[in-house]
Amino acid sequence: MAAPVDHEFNKDMVERTAADFATLFSVTSQTNMTAIEESMEAVMTRLDELYGMLDMIRTDSTLATTELLPAVRAKMDALSPLFHQIDQLEKFVETVYKSVTEMEKAVKVADSEFSTLNSIKKVVSGFSFLGIGKKTELQRHNDHSNISIPEAFVPSEYLNLKSADSSKEINESAE
Repeated sequence: MAAPVDHEFNKDMVERTAADFATLFSVTSQTNMTAIEESMEAVMTRLDELYGMLDMIRTDSTLATTELLPAVRAKMDALSPLFHQIDQLEKFVETVYKSVTEMEKAVKVADSEFSTLNSIKKVVSGFSFLGIGKKTELQRHNDHSNISIPEAFVPSEYLNLKSADSSKEINESAE
């Protein structure tokens, strides 16, 4: 036979189980809302910092474009004569280099023509052995005519005396 069923116990157990299930399904939005509000507050703080930084950048870029760039342009315009002078000096140095190279070549040629060894050769060749090898004075003079003296450069073509005064003015204005 079956044991008697206690309906009162079952009813009590069903009510407790239902209450437990009800607590599982009950949603309180207060804990979730607090976390969301804190997160939103942090995002708003970061946005304020970003707007502040953007405002600083905007102010700095305005300052750069309105004040600093014209000042740099004015300095560059003031230094333009100095840049031109530097270009002239570069041309002058190149001309001096070419002139010195030509002079060195001429010195080497003259050195080989008038060296002691060459003089001995000319003296020995001046003796006539059986009428061969004797040169006349005109022929000896013509041997030295192949030496040419290179043209010298003129510094005033490259250096302007007035530009030295203007460079002083530029240096004073740069300070």
